[in-house]
Formats: sequence, C-alpha cells, structure tokens
Amino acid sequence: MKENYLFLGYGYVGKALDEHLKSHFPQTKVFKTSRREKKDFIQFDFNNKLSWENIPEVDRVIWSFPPKNPQLTKQFLTFLKPKTKNIVVIGTTSSFKVSQEDEMVNELTVFDLESERAASEWCLKELGCRMVMSAGIYGPGRNPIEWVRSGRVGKSQKFVNMIHQSDLTKAILAAFEFGRDGEIYIASDGNPQRWSEVITFWENKGLTFDVPNKESNKLSKRIDSSGTMRKLGWDPEFRNFQEAVFLMNQPSSK
Repeated sequence: MKENYLFLGYGYVGKALDEHLKSHFPQTKVFKTSRREKKDFIQFDFNNKLSWENIPEVDRVIWSFPPKNPQLTKQFLTFLKPKTKNIVVIGTTSSFKVSQEDEMVNELTVFDLESERAASEWCLKELGCRMVMSAGIYGPGRNPIEWVRSGRVGKSQKFVNMIHQSDLTKAILAAFEFGRDGEIYIASDGNPQRWSEVITFWENKGLTFDVPNKESNKLSKRIDSSGTMRKLGWDPEFRNFQEAVFLMNQPSSK
C-alpha cells in the first residue's frame, strides 16, 4: 500500500493510526495537521478558511476532528474533495438518535439532527464520505479504570459500548479498503455491557473498590456493529471490554 494519507486532526486516534501505518506500511507518506504552527505539521484550522489552502493533494484523508457547523462543513468538503480520492470520517455513536431506554442501534439508525455535530456528520455522509461511527475508545494511555477511580463513571444500569484503540484503527483502514462512499459503519466491539456488571467484575479482580452508584439522565443504548463486521470483513480482537481492561491493568501489560 503506497497511498499517501492526510490526518485532519491528530489526537489519540490519529497517533495510533500513524504508528500503525509506519509499522506496517513504511513506504506510506503521512501528512498531519495542527491548528497551531508546529514542526512537521501542516497548519490547519477548520474555522479559518485561509488555512485550508495549506492542505496538499493526497490519496486518502482521515477526518477525526468533530465538525460542529453544517454549513461550514459543506463548504470545506466542497474544497477538500478535489484534493483526494477517498475520505473516511471518524464520527461518534452519540450522533445516533435514541428514543427509549436500552434501545438497539445499528448502521440504519437515524441521526439526532437536533445536535449540531450529528447534523454535520450526516451532511458528510450525504456528500459521500465514508463514516466510521466510533463507540467509546480505550487502550494504551486511556485506561477506563482511571475513569472509575476519578468518579467520572460509577455503577449504573446503563449499557457501555466500547472499542479498543487498535480495533478502531483496523476498522478505519478496512473502511478505506472495502467500504463505499456515503455509507455508515460502526466501530464497536458489538458486546454492550452494563456499567454495574463491568465495575463489579473489576472490583472482584481487585482493580478498584467500593465504587458508588452513579446513574445518568441520558438514555442508554446497545450498539450492534455486526453489519459493519460483515460488510468490511472486520473482526475486533477485543470483544469483551471488562476482560480487556483487566488484562491491560496487569503488571506484564504495562
């Protein structure tokens, strides 16, 4: 694979993808963007149209920053499309509309168009981008046990839907290889688990103790990513969130 890549946004996911490409396809050239002037980065700010001119022509674009303005999103995509062959956008499964508790969602679920980000992501889909809607991301440097210890999450009956960093990387690359323009794919391990069960498992393994209940007013959902797995031939390595986090917190894994 000799395609050149442009990363629009270079956070946690971008770094993982960059490392994967360097390791598996060393001949591939990667361009990275930053809102600030930075060595080895292309200066790009979505809200500054003058900076759009810095974007080079490339084979593939990975769009990982959250779009939050549908009109500006359309304008930028019109500018970007002639510069590349293929665009994969990393969206969020939070853009799916959920109307009832514990609702099952999949690639056919409608977007919550009252949300500016969801409306922008739908716009990108309608204009031909390949959308990889990501569940919650964890992995090296992003440890869910710390979320529990800090009180960010607690025991609740809400379902948690997650994807390991390395599995998300593979899903994005599979979307380039086997996906179709304007289609929606879901990057989730396909195994929703209730926070109460997950945290109790971690308590029994000695990773955390006496975690209180912490319910949320947000509707819970269960994500079915089996359609994406079939279409892209993508098979997540980390299918069980609670066990994967337990293993990543073992001394030999650090």
